Amino acid sequence: MNRKISVTALLFLTVLLSGAELKTAENGIAFGSAKLNIWDSGIMSLTDKQGLFTNWYFHFTTKHPGKWFPLSHKSCKLQKLPAENGTWKFKAAVPVTETETADAEMTLSATPFNTVEIECTWKCADPKNILETGFFLSLPIKASEGGKMEINGKEYPIVNETKYGWFKSSLENPEFRIYPGNPLREYTISARGKYNITIGTVKNGSVTIRIIAPRGSNNMKLTFTPR
Repeated sequence: MNRKISVTALLFLTVLLSGAELKTAENGIAFGSAKLNIWDSGIMSLTDKQGLFTNWYFHFTTKHPGKWFPLSHKSCKLQKLPAENGTWKFKAAVPVTETETADAEMTLSATPFNTVEIECTWKCADPKNILETGFFLSLPIKASEGGKMEINGKEYPIVNETKYGWFKSSLENPEFRIYPGNPLREYTISARGKYNITIGTVKNGSVTIRIIAPRGSNNMKLTFTPR
């Protein structure tokens, strides 16, 4: 009996310590005064009354002549399945050569702990035809200039200048705290496993965080936690 009470108390405490309460709808998830929009294109955007403050998307680089393929690319023939019980699922056929495609899926699931679990999977006959697979976060400079982000607990300033690869590293269990200190927009994205991370900035454009899966892998799992 005491053990049952302790487990219940622990779960209750976990919920209290997690982020803002999530409220699901057909086309996204509200948290506080902001919203995670889950579009039919497979692009996800974070918005509030002031406007857009992040885009997310799943991205492939392949041996196809077109080379770069976000799931939103028309050649991927993306399907968005009906949302069900706080879960959204996408399926696509990503061109990897002129004759071959990779089967790709992306699932987003709201949890009772006020987080969103994101899982991306892919497979094809010859994995060598996939050169790179990643989850990209794009932050508008106008929303983030003069601020900072935290990567595994270390602060990095965001400067409005064109500079590619100003952060480049291989990280185990990377965690990004975005808009730290902003009570309305702050959130974290974390990933389990080892990933190659590259961050670049385009002046008056955006800051792009690229979370790249290891070569030869076939999945990546991330967690979104609003403040």
